[in-house]
Amino acid sequence: MSILEKVKNEFIRVCNERSLYLNQIIIHPLLPREAIGDAEGDFVIKKGKEYVIEATFENARGQAFTSTPCKWNGTLGELLSLELSDVSNRGISCPL
Repeated sequence: MSILEKVKNEFIRVCNERSLYLNQIIIHPLLPREAIGDAEGDFVIKKGKEYVIEATFENARGQAFTSTPCKWNGTLGELLSLELSDVSNRGISCPL
């Protein structure tokens, strides 16, 4: 079992304990200026090789770097049904 599968299984266990499956998650990519402001320097995010996505869950927000940014909206249960072997699905994050 891969580390991604182990983490996902533990996360599913916590979601079961807390009945979180119907809670909504909204994920969207951030523009470089939204992610790092007007910072000067040679940042990879400014070159478009890496992107930042932001997930909103209840009253929390979390960001992650990805090479495959996406826009996604759904329930936590739907998020957990995504196949992690699909690299584009790894660009979806959850701030828990």
